[in-house]
Amino acid sequence: NCEILESRYAGIDVSEKGLGAFAGCEIRENGESGVETSSGGNPTLEGCRINGNVQYGVHVFSGGGGSFIDCDLTGNGEGAWDVNPDAEDNLHRTGCVE
Repeated sequence: NCEILESRYAGIDVSEKGLGAFAGCEIRENGESGVETSSGGNPTLEGCRINGNVQYGVHVFSGGGGSFIDCDLTGNGEGAWDVNPDAEDNLHRTGCVE
């Protein structure tokens, strides 16, 4: 479990083929999106609360991806998701609340 909050930018930013596993974390009130992925970034988030971020809960840029399992993505300024069309095949969403 972890708490990531009030960052000036994204709460979590995974890129350049980076990985990471986050379980039961609160990712909230960040200046951009709660989670951003790009350029081969492929994090796994399970049971996380991603709420109250200025932009999106999750923003997947070109080449990004990730697995989001049973996460709460409610209450973000611009919505739960923003996914670049070329990243759809690299993104796995299961049981998330939007």
